[in-house]
Amino acid sequence: MDRICTDNRIAFWGAAVGVLDKDCALIRRYAEKAYAGDSIAYFSALAMYMREDALEIWLDKALEDKNTHFQSVLLNALDRNDDFDKLQEKQEKEGASRSIFFWILCSTINPSAL
Repeated sequence: MDRICTDNRIAFWGAAVGVLDKDCALIRRYAEKAYAGDSIAYFSALAMYMREDALEIWLDKALEDKNTHFQSVLLNALDRNDDFDKLQEKQEKEGASRSIFFWILCSTINPSAL
């Protein structure tokens, strides 16, 4: 798994993560690394294999850190599209010029199909 990250092979990463047990220690470990390294694509692939309670914990952290890209990934994984819309409206009201590229990326990535 470390080599896949080092080689920056996201498609292979998604496939490798897909064979792990849901929310296993490796998923938690790499989620920490991906979040700390701001690696949204890697984190997104991991989020697809996290339990709902783990996703909620990560969402709380992303909200606390005001990390909107990770918030988008997590809200998508939790199937809370309305909350994403509210988040986007809030950002627009605050004058934030943030891209929804990551939301689109995360909603279209299907790691098991890679």
